[in-house]
Amino acid sequence: MALRQRMAVVSRMQPFRAGVGRCVQQRSFAFREDQPEMLFRVKGEGVEMAKLAGGVYLRTERRQVTFLEGMGPKSIDNCLKAVMLVNKFAEAKRNGESAGEAPWFHRVGFVPQLRKRDTTYWISMKVVGLQKPYTPYPAPEQDRLRVGRDTPIEKLAAAVNTCWMHRCAGERSEPLVCAMGPQSVSLAVKSIARCLKDMSEPSSQA
Repeated sequence: MALRQRMAVVSRMQPFRAGVGRCVQQRSFAFREDQPEMLFRVKGEGVEMAKLAGGVYLRTERRQVTFLEGMGPKSIDNCLKAVMLVNKFAEAKRNGESAGEAPWFHRVGFVPQLRKRDTTYWISMKVVGLQKPYTPYPAPEQDRLRVGRDTPIEKLAAAVNTCWMHRCAGERSEPLVCAMGPQSVSLAVKSIARCLKDMSEPSSQA
């Protein structure tokens, strides 16, 4: 059984050119090839986002499994920001804006799961490398699921489930969930996790 391990420490940093007039940092991480799974616990404050996203990018490039775990709105929001930054890193590689070959994946997504230990709840997000490019769906306003600060998780999860069923039936594209700010983003991620949980239960397959 693979053992999840915490994020390794950055060992060194080397600058390299990335496009005209820009310089970014290429980080070398102490990840071993025999660490197929790794867990990154993401804080709500003081996160070195480039360092976190760089570690996720490198592990995804190595086809290693990475989990981002967040507790609280700001922490979960930072998990999602890291995923978005990984995609920006991959895009820069494909466009020749940074050194090195383009990765095997075109972008990354995540699979959220609600976790609990005693009375403590948190979100675990498995990062998944995706080879196909993503074309944004120009959904009309009435098809967009907008998340407010007080949107009920159960209601949003049910709406995502319904939209996904229509998508599977070929009646529309994938659900488009729109959120702004840590509180709304956190609710959106939790709702998607709840939707996945409900869809995986035997009663939902009937």
